[in-house]
Amino acid sequence: GTVTRARASDAPGRPSMALALQALQELLGFPAKPTPLGSFTAEHGYHGALPADVKLSYFDFKGKGEPIRLTLHMMGVPFEDHRVGKGEWEAFKRHTLFGQMPQVEMDGLKWAQTNAILRYLCVTCGAHPAAAEDAALVDSLLDFEADLTRGLMVIRYGPRFGIELDDEQKAASLEAYSKTVLPRQLAHLERALSNSRSGWLAGTREPTAADFCYAPLLLGLIGRRQQAYDPGPLRASFPLVASFVEKFYRLPAVQEYYGRVVTLDSPDA
Repeated sequence: GTVTRARASDAPGRPSMALALQALQELLGFPAKPTPLGSFTAEHGYHGALPADVKLSYFDFKGKGEPIRLTLHMMGVPFEDHRVGKGEWEAFKRHTLFGQMPQVEMDGLKWAQTNAILRYLCVTCGAHPAAAEDAALVDSLLDFEADLTRGLMVIRYGPRFGIELDDEQKAASLEAYSKTVLPRQLAHLERALSNSRSGWLAGTREPTAADFCYAPLLLGLIGRRQQAYDPGPLRASFPLVASFVEKFYRLPAVQEYYGRVVTLDSPDA
């Protein structure tokens, strides 16, 4: 099966996704015998394979690494979860592509940037839409994540962007972000979900990289553990966004990963 919606435009003449995946794997020198995928992929009709010896390096918290950890687990791919300590980071930084994490290493190659890694994993596992229109929508959603979070990143990590804010300026900026920017951006996701028959962001039958990207992010933005502002009004204003997060965390593979059911009201989600 595929993760695409049935479309009249899915003409027989289109290149086979399976052939495209095979060509990509051959180009990158993946093993001829694929690594079997896990029960999540079988349940959701995904197909494909990943190379063995996958290593994910990230700090010992959720952040940008959590969507990748979840995706690898949900695809049934064994991986080394390298949690980089503060004392280790400066030395390790020299071995990263852009002086940043997360970083994934597979078959001697290094991959960087969360959404690029998610896209690659989903393409290789067959969890990326075969239809070009659906794939472009997933890519658009992944790119939009930067618009949604850019303001928050600048507030939290100003010096990284050449911006210095004192505590008073940070507090004022965060209030403006939570009351104006974040609601405006969440409204776009609410509209996308209102057009989805499946409850997944791109309207696909099964979760895609967009869903793996946004569910952990939105859990942090509108979940109970958000302490910088009151997330209650946001959850009330965007019920489809809230329902999407709950839907994702009810997936059996996600429950298995955390060993429990995570909800928007989980204090330590």
